[in-house]
Amino acid sequence: MADFEHLIQDAVATHDIPGCALVSTNRDGTFHYAKAFGSTSMKEANASPFALNTIMWIASCTKLMTSLCCMQLVERRLITLDEPVYTHIPELRSFNVLKGFEEDSGKPIEEPHRKDITLRLLLTHASGLAYDGMSASSLAWLKWHGREPSTSGKLLERFNGPLMFEPGESWAYGPGIDYAGLLVERVTGKSLEEYMRENLWERLGVRDITFFPSSRPDLKGKMADMSVRDESGKVRFTGARMSYQDAEGKEASDCMGGQGTFTSAEEYVKVLKAVLTCDEDEKILTKGSIEEFFRPQLGQGSKRTLNEFLQDDM
Repeated sequence: MADFEHLIQDAVATHDIPGCALVSTNRDGTFHYAKAFGSTSMKEANASPFALNTIMWIASCTKLMTSLCCMQLVERRLITLDEPVYTHIPELRSFNVLKGFEEDSGKPIEEPHRKDITLRLLLTHASGLAYDGMSASSLAWLKWHGREPSTSGKLLERFNGPLMFEPGESWAYGPGIDYAGLLVERVTGKSLEEYMRENLWERLGVRDITFFPSSRPDLKGKMADMSVRDESGKVRFTGARMSYQDAEGKEASDCMGGQGTFTSAEEYVKVLKAVLTCDEDEKILTKGSIEEFFRPQLGQGSKRTLNEFLQDDM
């Protein structure tokens, strides 16, 4: 453990990272590690010691919680994993599949999608939806239409481009779980924040967590600044104390189920621990649901694309 901590301390000392909190536990509670390193900002005037309760934008860690919420609705038979989602999200019915681009003009070639988009496909990044920054084809489509990648804080405005492939036939990291969060809202009539608070956070004793930091003045003094690693590998201060923000610096107006929450490491680990133990205590899901949660879900085409993506990323 000392060698590991030395690596983290060295990363802080060389400004490779401003700071971090590391928390780990196991199923039966016989192991627990929690320690914070560094400071909350690359900017000295803003910096304070990083702590276990420092609040951060946890971005895609939100996906796990949204997926748990969806499985709860499946348990209650309010939705199923394999029925079309258009009853609740009719907007997705009109999404075309981007088949390519005309050779001479570069005009996008689009066709209506033939296979249904289901909750299972949304949760496993197999629906055809892709984040703009993760897809060259999506960026080319935007360029043809004279658009930049959206920074809107409204889900339906931000993620409204075409599908990159026929649902279920490939894999792309994308906003499927953001749409799954919208599905939770429309099925339950509650915001995703309300639903998570009542059905996850309160059950697990998670208090310092929200989609909207401006609504929680008690968390303001605990917020870490944002920093970004540029193309050269250097980490720099962004000037923001929160994200997700739109181009005007405004807080997102929608609960982004794939990327929207803010919390601390010591709070989020409570969710992770609950996943480890819920086959026994069934606090957040039944044993059958958690088994389904970890069962392989991807078809052959999706698995092949995911493996190619992982090889390229390495």
